[in-house]
Amino acid sequence: MSLVYQGSAKCLDRDYVSYNWDSWLEFSRSIEASTYKFIHTVKYAIAIPEIIVLLDFFKVPQREIKFSRESVFSRDSYKCGFCGQVFVPKDLTIDHIIPISQKDRHEGSPTHFMNVISACRPCNYKKANRDPSQASMPLLFQPRKPKWISPLSKATTNECLPSWEHFLNRQAISLGD
Repeated sequence: MSLVYQGSAKCLDRDYVSYNWDSWLEFSRSIEASTYKFIHTVKYAIAIPEIIVLLDFFKVPQREIKFSRESVFSRDSYKCGFCGQVFVPKDLTIDHIIPISQKDRHEGSPTHFMNVISACRPCNYKKANRDPSQASMPLLFQPRKPKWISPLSKATTNECLPSWEHFLNRQAISLGD
């Protein structure tokens, strides 16, 4: 909705009539609450548009995955990078492949996706303050920077709203089910 508010997009109703921000607010006030889902703010009840048309489009913005324990564990499929066992998050730690104490020998920040791996507590304790070769503990998989995946890529043809039919080529998006 922020793009509509900024004038970079318009909302379409189910009859494909376009609205800018102000006219969409007016439209929202004029319809029955049962016909659309609504977002409620302090001042407004705003109908959630099923279709938004971008007025300016260059490319899909690339999103970065924020570095966190959860993003590292998810990237590694909750597996220890040394023994390969799967764990629940509370039983995993983040291990610096090149230890922080050795950062002077290596360039850059020691805490980033390419220098950390999920490790169970026993493996992290065993590796201690050494790199994998010093500890004779080879990595079972190489760390990588995770890629953001749009939630839309998981949508199936069964989840399409009737108002989207006009824009979709069913044969082109068939999932082969």
